[in-house]
Amino acid sequence: MKLACAIFDLDGTLVDSQKMWTMAKTKVLEDRGMVLSEQQRLAIMSMEFPEITHHLSRDWPTGLTPQQVEEEILATMAYHYAQTIPPKKGAPELLQQLHDMGIPCCLATASWERMFLPLLQRLGLDRLLDHIVTAHMVGRNKHFPDVYLEAARRCGASPEHTVVFEDSGYSVKAAKQAGFRVVGITEPTSDGDDRQMRAMCDWVIDDFTQLPADFWQN
Repeated sequence: MKLACAIFDLDGTLVDSQKMWTMAKTKVLEDRGMVLSEQQRLAIMSMEFPEITHHLSRDWPTGLTPQQVEEEILATMAYHYAQTIPPKKGAPELLQQLHDMGIPCCLATASWERMFLPLLQRLGLDRLLDHIVTAHMVGRNKHFPDVYLEAARRCGASPEHTVVFEDSGYSVKAAKQAGFRVVGITEPTSDGDDRQMRAMCDWVIDDFTQLPADFWQN
């Protein structure tokens, strides 16, 4: 494979934020005195917008509308994006290396641009990303490959010459089914069975310092 483009997920991949997203979602319930089982916490962890807002509004006695749930979650995350969330180990260095090699890098995320731009600017990652594509831009979440296909298109690359870095099983599956090579990032707070994700990926690493030699040889 001649690498023509690298596509990065944000939360749990480029930055170590997944545990903050879980905290922000469960905080809506815990602030109101509700106690969650581990199974309930895991279910909430894997839910994206708008599913999570309807779930916390409809299936829990929060007394909140879906819009109010969303506002609480995003207010918590806005603070942590701007102030506390760190990059994944080795992420800035890999982006810089790819940038220096002339390989375009694109962010493909389900998060909101107004939320994560302060984070990228604080960490100095914005200057190393050639394009940003969000699930909101393409109209479908990351259970589907649209966001990766659009990112590759903007970089002028085909899926077979593009690598996707992801930490969630459903996103890995979507990217693989569209013909991308995939590096899986192990993330304790991501969805699903780690063994299942490993089986789908071309490479699996804990952080970006662990990319094997054969990654660069493909």
